[in-house]
Amino acid sequence: MKKSLLILFAVILASYIVIAQSPDIKIQVSTTKESFQPGENITLKVALLDSQNSPINTNVNLIFENADKTKKIEKTLQTNTLVDLDLGEGVSAGYWSVIASYNSMESKAIFNIETNEAAFFSLDNDMLTITNNGNSRYTKTIQILIGDTLGTKDVDLNVGEKVSFRLIAPEGNYNIRITDGKTTLTRGNVQLTGEVIGVLDDRIRSRAPITGARVEGGNEASTLSLIKNNKIVYAFINLSMNKISCIIPAYNEEKTIKEVLDIVTNHELIGEVIVINDGSKDNTHNILKEIKGIKLINNATNIGKSASVAKGIKLSKNRIIMLLDADLINLNKEHITNLAKPVLNNEVDMSIGRTKTTEAIYKLNVINKIFEDFASGQRVFNKKIVNNLEELMKIPGYCLEISLNKKVVEYNLKIKIIKWNNVIAISKIEKEGLVSGIKKDLSAIKEIINENGLNDLIYQNYKLKRQIER
Repeated sequence: MKKSLLILFAVILASYIVIAQSPDIKIQVSTTKESFQPGENITLKVALLDSQNSPINTNVNLIFENADKTKKIEKTLQTNTLVDLDLGEGVSAGYWSVIASYNSMESKAIFNIETNEAAFFSLDNDMLTITNNGNSRYTKTIQILIGDTLGTKDVDLNVGEKVSFRLIAPEGNYNIRITDGKTTLTRGNVQLTGEVIGVLDDRIRSRAPITGARVEGGNEASTLSLIKNNKIVYAFINLSMNKISCIIPAYNEEKTIKEVLDIVTNHELIGEVIVINDGSKDNTHNILKEIKGIKLINNATNIGKSASVAKGIKLSKNRIIMLLDADLINLNKEHITNLAKPVLNNEVDMSIGRTKTTEAIYKLNVINKIFEDFASGQRVFNKKIVNNLEELMKIPGYCLEISLNKKVVEYNLKIKIIKWNNVIAISKIEKEGLVSGIKKDLSAIKEIINENGLNDLIYQNYKLKRQIER
């Protein structure tokens, strides 16, 4: 049985109200709902009652504070009246507390501000400006289409922060389209000049001179001529070169590895396939030696899934990573396409494949409302999410998916669950027998809980459910 079926976490979320009272007077603050949209007024009421439960109408002080106590907002309002309060600009996403105080008494309520990861695009002549006008960190890959040439630029902005790039191209007029999958800006007949098609970034200094992709044809001479005064050129390439690095760790997978590789090595979206044979003791290594079109890493001993995947990512040359298990049955090209496209099209930051093995339980309404298969090993994501390979190498093997989930929560990334209804992931019981399989499943559960803590796992499941793109 897969570990994802054995690890179902209870999500405990409740807004609470702390009521402080004296023998004669009671104070209670409450919001009308648990969560509010970004920019929405906070509707609340402060009830102030005497010993006979008769209202005391007066003004009380309110203090709003975010979870990490970096933002505090003070307000005054009339008691016993439902009031809409505008907290103003710069209200970050996440949990907030509101404390109402009267004399020496206090009452506290908790509410949530929903996340809005958004940016505003503007184009002034050849100058593109991207401004984070949401209420959370903005980490997106921007697609920039100049004429018929498509390029991408990774953007990471804090709330209110902006960045500007100068669009360049051989002298002429171009149709421009900029999108992050949610916000799109189109402009026609834009006059540009330059020697290559791309964007010029003059903010970055003392870094490697050329980033992004190579110029078509492999000639970088014209690109180098644009590097003056420590300015950086990001040269664009055709969309056809926007491929995926598929990484497959394998340990004793002689029965299924060839079937999986037959699909991915012949897929138009896969630019390279990297297989890590993690010290297999069966015939896996001999099978892999005969398969053409793969990059093979052989671990002398079994070092675990996390360390093996870190090796694969280090060797990879593409910015988009696909992780697949080597024990999948009934996998086809359509499954690969469906898993890859949401990330390639900038619709989400990570896609996760749900196999038939887990579909039976997660399709039940009572389960699906609370849980999801966030332990699945089938994923597509931008390489930048895994920004510390040394740290990844040290993560216990069974905790790889949980560590990736932590990045999703930390960066508030959008995810999408892709249903692979007829794909089967072979369980440890099927591979190794009942006793050994159960022992390994229980060992995996213990390792995950010990490494992460049950409370953190519950919180992670709750946050991930809210970050699913419907």
